[in-house]
Amino acid sequence: MSKISFFALGGLDERGKNLYCVEVDQDIFVFDAGTKNPERGILGIDVVISNFDYLKENRNRIKGIFITKPSDECSEAVTYILKEVAIPVYGSKLTAHILNFHLQRFKVRGKEELFKVVNPRDVIELGPCKVEVFATTTNMPNSYGYALHTPDGVIIYPGDYMFDAKADPDFAMDMQHLTDIATHNKVLLFLSEASSASRMDYTAPNHKIKSYIERAVKEAQGRLILACFDQDLHKINELFDLVRENNINVGIYGQTLLEALKVINANNQMNLEGINLKTLHDVVDDEKSLIIVTGSGERLYSRLIKIASGNDDILDIKETDTIILATPPNPGSELNHANVLDELARTVAKTIALSDRKIWTMTASYEDIKLMTSILKPQYFIPVKGLYKDFVKAKQAANEAGVPVENIFLCDNGESVNFTNGEFDKVIGKVKTSDLYVDGIGVGDIGAVVLNERKQLATDGVVIIGVSIDAKTKAITSLIDTQMRGVIYIQENNDIFKKMQKVITDIIEKHHKKAIAGEMYDVNEVKNEIRSTVLSFVKLETGKTPIILAIVNEI
Repeated sequence: MSKISFFALGGLDERGKNLYCVEVDQDIFVFDAGTKNPERGILGIDVVISNFDYLKENRNRIKGIFITKPSDECSEAVTYILKEVAIPVYGSKLTAHILNFHLQRFKVRGKEELFKVVNPRDVIELGPCKVEVFATTTNMPNSYGYALHTPDGVIIYPGDYMFDAKADPDFAMDMQHLTDIATHNKVLLFLSEASSASRMDYTAPNHKIKSYIERAVKEAQGRLILACFDQDLHKINELFDLVRENNINVGIYGQTLLEALKVINANNQMNLEGINLKTLHDVVDDEKSLIIVTGSGERLYSRLIKIASGNDDILDIKETDTIILATPPNPGSELNHANVLDELARTVAKTIALSDRKIWTMTASYEDIKLMTSILKPQYFIPVKGLYKDFVKAKQAANEAGVPVENIFLCDNGESVNFTNGEFDKVIGKVKTSDLYVDGIGVGDIGAVVLNERKQLATDGVVIIGVSIDAKTKAITSLIDTQMRGVIYIQENNDIFKKMQKVITDIIEKHHKKAIAGEMYDVNEVKNEIRSTVLSFVKLETGKTPIILAIVNEI
């Protein structure tokens, strides 16, 4: 008998940033550690991750991080966690390779020994508990779910999942194994993903793209350019079937996908036989070839806009090209998706965009959740991965599958659901949670002041003032250099420019006279007065409140 608690540091009532923890007495088991894209208006931020102070404070109690698949929302935060905390990371060979690649890119060395490669049906003994690995069907090959065996029953976390009876072996869920786990053990808790619970059907076969692009591939007169996310390997696998039939050379634009295909090829997965993979530079000039453009989240869209606008160093759009945007927008990325379509429409190429009404993400729909719950027959059910509205739908599905309403919990990040001796105890607010903003390789050092200044720069611009004064006499020794960016278009004969020059000159001469009279001279006081006076002047003249940067050099 034991005390068990479940809580999330991220991934509840939000898209992405999944990080779930299960405590069994003194041991902590972490499932997934992902990122999410920043909201619009948070400028200069690459990704958002969960605040993992709790993991740092309890590092000695953590048995491991168990990664379901190497996608952004499931694993990208591992890179930042391992920079500060040495924790074993369990996952497939593909997961270990991709995460190692990301660590090398961020120049984080010496972490290779932390990656533990596991395979389906492996059982990892970790003290009084053990973790059993089972195969699931997602958009990446060899995706895993985990069954945490505790003294009071099994806790099932499958990550993303769906049911597809015709799935390729590399993408197939091991139903027999999952059924065996449920049959021979009491399933205490099922942590079901719920991001697509509002789709009132099974996901299969709505996830397949082959029938929608087959004609375009066969009839293409020139190059085929297919755009998708790094993790959309199931779509790429379908595309390879068409490529093999039409004997087309393939080039990859995206280093993460290249690294993934290296591992996949080495392990004889996805049947790459007959695929003529070449470097991007070798296929760009081919009359007929396939170029796969990939990226994660915002990076894919920014790369496509760069290509469409003719500013890419490698790939230019030709009139004979056929562009296939194979990835429908994820929730929250609809505006970026629309902007890309707008830019592609301006090109001379033929563009095909697959709609999310036709192509569904490879996540559990309503009927998938019902079926999985029926198979596992859990005592308790908690939906994860999604918004609260998705959790409500998942609750309905679980209830229809036989879980009593009082045994289903809809939680927020930081809330802990506690079980004692295999029975529900209480829900408490246990762990403090927050977002950490990642800017380049900096984590958590982007505060509210910086974000507000970035918003101010975006909306009102900046005024930069530079002047040199004599270190002894404090008299002006140079022309006053004044520049504006994002405020108004200004020329040297502009009246505002002349007035601003006089305002700055008057301030410096006022302090120069004080210095001659023997009064104390403080260059910082001069800068502050220039900033405040010029800000008031610009606001009066233009209605804007730009950032004012004043530089006073004493020479």
